[in-house]
Amino acid sequence: MTAFEIKQMEHKTILKTAQKGDYIYIPEDSSTYIYFLIRGYVKLGTYSGNGKENTRTIVRPSEVFGELSVADEQKRTEFAKASTDNVIIRAMYKADMQYLMQTVPGLSLKIAKLMAYRLIRIEKRVEEFMFKDARTRIIDMLREISNKNSANTGDNIMANHQLTHQDIGNLTATSRQTVTTILNQLKTENLIYYKRNNLVIRGNLAVK
Repeated sequence: MTAFEIKQMEHKTILKTAQKGDYIYIPEDSSTYIYFLIRGYVKLGTYSGNGKENTRTIVRPSEVFGELSVADEQKRTEFAKASTDNVIIRAMYKADMQYLMQTVPGLSLKIAKLMAYRLIRIEKRVEEFMFKDARTRIIDMLREISNKNSANTGDNIMANHQLTHQDIGNLTATSRQTVTTILNQLKTENLIYYKRNNLVIRGNLAVK
């Protein structure tokens, strides 16, 4: 969904803010709202039986989350948590969204495509867990980060991101220690530059 489309619906939304670590919703909360992310990053995930946090995806500005509420989800099955400070969100009551989906041409299709895209990403990750080793999964994740928010600088790709080593581990089914080891290997091989929120993928590694 574009920033313009979100702007057009502002009169039907409630402005919310969150700081890093704040929950927007947790499992078993009522699925009352659909959310439009204006600024910052939001982490979506689940908890394993022992309480371990499993990150499923990172929501970026101008993206929508909590969309299952309009598909008659009654209670949340995942959590949404601010992963940066000064997060700004607009929340729309699901009945208002359902009405708009009936009256605004193309909106239902966009929401359906979003849900399908998320499902495809999850299925792709399951396949990667089965057939790819940890190094390959992490490299693929770095490429995905670069494709989301990047700029080409010659043969390199430079991107801003908000993923910790633990987030990358959760998204690639590897431990934080393994992520750290592989990132250090890639740095030593001069294939990436990785520091805080800055990522540069160099040369051949930037091309899949």
